[in-house]
Amino acid sequence: MIQDIEPKHLFNEWKKNAVPKKSSAVVQFRGQDLLCRIDDNGLKFPSRAQFTEPDEAFTYLFELDGREYYLLFDENERVLDGYSYRNIGLFRTEKPKELAYAAVSAWHLCSWYRDARYCGRCGEKLVHDGNERMMRCPKCGNMIFPRINRRSSWP
Repeated sequence: MIQDIEPKHLFNEWKKNAVPKKSSAVVQFRGQDLLCRIDDNGLKFPSRAQFTEPDEAFTYLFELDGREYYLLFDENERVLDGYSYRNIGLFRTEKPKELAYAAVSAWHLCSWYRDARYCGRCGEKLVHDGNERMMRCPKCGNMIFPRINRRSSWP
C-alpha cells in the first residue's frame, strides 16, 4: 500500500507559526497536476529557495523524514528548470515510495483547502485557525477540519 513507507514516517500534525526554510519542499498544483521532477532517481519536489513568493504564501502541510513540506496554494503555472507538471494519478506507482505518499497526501490537503474557502452555514469567507489545521468562520464560528477522502475522489 502507498502509505507503507517504513522506516520513514510522515508527521501530519499542524505546526503553529511554521516558516519554510530554503531547503523545505514545496508542492504546487495546477488542477490535478503537481510541479515536480522525475528522473532516474525518482520523484523530486522543488525547494523553497526556487520560489520568489513571500513566506506568507506557503502553508505548512507535514514533515517527512526531517524535511518540511509546504503548499503554495495558487494555480499559476511556474517554470522551474528541470521541473514539469505531472498528473497526480501517476504517483501511485512512482518511487521513492515515501515521496509518492507525500505527493498524494499533499494533494488531499490541497483539495481540502481548495474546497474549504467559504462557510457552509453563513457563506462568510473562512480563515485558517492559528492553533490547528482547521478553517474557521469569523462570523458564525463554524469549524471545518480536514477529512479523509474516499478512493472515488482519486483522479
